[in-house]
Amino acid sequence: MINEYYANKEIINMMIQKLKKDHVIELQQFTKPEFAQKISREVKKLRFQREEKLMSHSYGYSTDKRVLSEIVREIIPFIIDIMPIKNLDLSIVKFEHKDYILIHEKKQKTFILDLTQQWSDAFGGQTVFSNMKGENIIINQKFNSLILSDDKRHMFIKYINNKSKKIARYVVVGRFE
Repeated sequence: MINEYYANKEIINMMIQKLKKDHVIELQQFTKPEFAQKISREVKKLRFQREEKLMSHSYGYSTDKRVLSEIVREIIPFIIDIMPIKNLDLSIVKFEHKDYILIHEKKQKTFILDLTQQWSDAFGGQTVFSNMKGENIIINQKFNSLILSDDKRHMFIKYINNKSKKIARYVVVGRFE
């Protein structure tokens, strides 16, 4: 159910080259709209387990097999065309006010599928990739976009501020070797 534009071999080759050069790419309108809407509705119904580790992260997460199996079936074959996937750790993450992911020492390949329809950049929660030399790539991810990152940069998600009120940000995060 990915957008047919991204299934084009020439586009895939362009993405591979851009990833080698920039180490991060963002693909807008990644899946067909009906798939993104369906998964977004399903994710909002899930029960999320809170996890807070002061020096690492704060968020809710789910490993709901039904939703994640749809993601794996539809998205993972596309990612494998761009880079190999080994030891995939996959979860659905819910960010609310005061949630974040701090920068980690370990660099991993990552993909993030955004499933939040009403998110504003003013709420915080930007996804940032850093080379730890002061060069950051800040992504204000939009609904139904996919970020792909190789293992050359560290990833973190900025603090969700009080302007988000009761709105949560939902993403599917895959980390792998």
